Amino acid sequence: MAAREQAFKPSVADAAVKAATGRDWAGWFAAHQKADGQFSVTVSKTMQADVSTLYEAVPNAPARRKWFPPGTLKISSQTRGKYLRAAWKDGTRLEFGFTSKDGGKAQLAVAVNKLGGQGAVETERALWKKAFNQPATALED
Repeated sequence: MAAREQAFKPSVADAAVKAATGRDWAGWFAAHQKADGQFSVTVSKTMQADVSTLYEAVPNAPARRKWFPPGTLKISSQTRGKYLRAAWKDGTRLEFGFTSKDGGKAQLAVAVNKLGGQGAVETERALWKKAFNQPATALED
């Protein structure tokens, strides 16, 4: 069976979309852009820690200061050990997810939503990748 590496082909031709709307398909959505027009990026990392330890590193301000990027976190909703949602800087929103893995590991994921534009995606990705390299060390203390 041949590999399925064929690009998505919409049912409406690019030229027809441009004629009707003034924009071609590429002009409608950029990478990391959601249907509502907002931009977002997700970063995750699996670490040698249990879910409760990773979870406590987010809402607990003293623990958070050891690894979290600078900014004010205003928690809006949470379920202990599962998820945490919060307002962040510049109108962005954070959604953390915590997943237990085999071998005493857990995954920490963050979705950074409501980014200002495509340019903010890579900046936030780099910021959170750097931050996610800190918790394993910070949590050992």
